[in-house]
Amino acid sequence: MVTTNKGIWEQQHLLWGCVFYAFAFYPFSQTAALGLAIVISLWAFIRFKISIILKTGLGLCFLPSEVGLWFYSLVLLQVLLVLLIRDKVRINKLSRLLLLSIGWIVVSHILGQRIDTNWLSLWLFLLTFGSPMLAFFVAANSGLKLADLHGIFTFFLGCLAIQGSLILVKASHLWWETGKVTISDWGFGSTYMSLPFLTAIGILYLLSPWLRRRLFNRYTVPVWGIPGNKSSLLLLLLCLTLFLTGSKVVLCSLVLAVGVGLGLPTFFVTLHRWIRLKWTIVVGVFLAFSSIVGTWTVVHYLYGSNYMATWVKGKTGPGQQPVNHKYVFLQRALGAIPRQFDTLLTGTGPGTVGSRAANLRAYDTMYKSPSQADVISRILPAYTGLVARSYFSDLYQEEFAKVAKWRSGTLSQPFSSLISLFVEFGIVGLLLFGTFVWNLLRTTVEISARNVDDLFARMGLTVYLTTLCLSCMTIFDTYLERPTLMIAYWLFAGLVLQSGGRSQDESRTHILASN
Repeated sequence: MVTTNKGIWEQQHLLWGCVFYAFAFYPFSQTAALGLAIVISLWAFIRFKISIILKTGLGLCFLPSEVGLWFYSLVLLQVLLVLLIRDKVRINKLSRLLLLSIGWIVVSHILGQRIDTNWLSLWLFLLTFGSPMLAFFVAANSGLKLADLHGIFTFFLGCLAIQGSLILVKASHLWWETGKVTISDWGFGSTYMSLPFLTAIGILYLLSPWLRRRLFNRYTVPVWGIPGNKSSLLLLLLCLTLFLTGSKVVLCSLVLAVGVGLGLPTFFVTLHRWIRLKWTIVVGVFLAFSSIVGTWTVVHYLYGSNYMATWVKGKTGPGQQPVNHKYVFLQRALGAIPRQFDTLLTGTGPGTVGSRAANLRAYDTMYKSPSQADVISRILPAYTGLVARSYFSDLYQEEFAKVAKWRSGTLSQPFSSLISLFVEFGIVGLLLFGTFVWNLLRTTVEISARNVDDLFARMGLTVYLTTLCLSCMTIFDTYLERPTLMIAYWLFAGLVLQSGGRSQDESRTHILASN
């Protein structure tokens, strides 16, 4: 029999649930969350049990402290060094592609020094963009057993259930007080951006058996899954949670990911190589064109013609500022910036324009609330690079930032991971990172298609669809530099990469043993 340590998992959920409750209903500061994150991270490292370390990272994703997660990333770096010393790190194709993308970050930074000498930008970008990737390498080389993998996913779903329950309590209290429930960001601190995305991961995991039957006509052996009734109740709770958070970006990206994801696996699994290549190009061009047209059509339908207009007219905005600043930034990224600085191929360098690493120090030219500027100024001096000063800072000023009545903040603000990656890394960097994403999609869907074990199949399909969802989200904000999202994503991607190396015989052995 395979032991499950059910009592230990329930104890962990109880402890983390108390922490979530405390931060949700009591006025604890982000400083308290940072201190708690440091203590928990150090405790997990001292115990040095990989499953506990990874669960700790997932739990910290629900706390309102991004700085705490950056400290956790330093702990992951130490764990990775220990694994290297013990000769337990294996570099496969996906790991090499990701390392190649990270290497290009350094190369692009060196080439970008001809425009603006700024060595700190590299380290800030590695902190915001690169540090969550450590979860991928640690998870991919963790060597966890099936029971440990199941424990990690059960812990994650338990955290989501606790968060959903807390949101229902808040919503019920609001309904009791006012007679109505307002859809809004229910998270606390920095969690409000990550909670809808983390909830979407849980929804995809619970839907994965049904999706797998539709995709591959495969029936998995339900050894590691949640019993049917409990799974349905949890799925209902998570769907309600996602609805109450009111995140249109995550919801639309999730629907688009499932729609696109249902069609692409046939090209990965069933067709011959040359047919797959030909049709992938045709379908890829069609989907790219359709997604652009479809996105703007949906935006026009949801937000009206005021958002679609390039310039604000009459009383619909502050003066004559362009309301669609994301589109303005895209125009500059494709035209003025590469023409003036000759950066179409190699980019301006990491942390120079548009990314969170660049915006973090640009409080001398871009709007930040007085409290934010005060905190950042104690740690980092104000600095805005030449490219950002010329082509980005004017897109986010106080007058524009404070007027949100006639626009969607997420859709109209200039922040976008996809656009900033193109500007900072150029065509070469974007192609390198795109190659990694493409191979990750292919690997995860193949793992889901060929594995007889329920857990491996669900993990593969979940990461496959989550990657598509995240790819859509990168258009709308700097999500790739949000550790509360990305540590969970990279952790699950690494676990799937580890599961891809498990043999079918091993899966069958564990299935028979558990029965």
